[in-house]
Formats: sequence, structure tokens, C-alpha cells
Amino acid sequence: MNIKVIIHQEEDCVWAEVPAMPGCITYADTIDELSFHLKDAIEGWISVATDQYELKPQDKILELAL
Repeated sequence: MNIKVIIHQEEDCVWAEVPAMPGCITYADTIDELSFHLKDAIEGWISVATDQYELKPQDKILELAL
């Protein structure tokens, strides 16, 4: 899966946002460090988004690795 990320360069840090995931934002000192933070931010966003649904007893959860 490819996820588009917008990277913003500031004087003292670099930060990124994921347009497809409102509120999914992270920052770091370097772009290399930012990639690690992005993975955690995206996984956390998906986890929280999934927890917001009420499942019925007949519903099932399928996790896909893309």
C-alpha cells in the first residue's frame, strides 16, 4: 500500500501529515527520523479509527498487510 504524506520543512524540525487520515501528524528532527515516527503515527491512527466502531456478534475483523 502506498500512502501519500506531505512533508513540511521548518527551521528547527520537519513534520508530516497524512491527508487521507485527518489528524495524522508527526514531527522529528530529521527526515530519516520522521519515517520511523510516521509508521507509528499511521498505525496508531488506524488503531483508534478501528476502535470507534461497534461490532455486532456476527461481525468479524480482517487485518490485511498491504
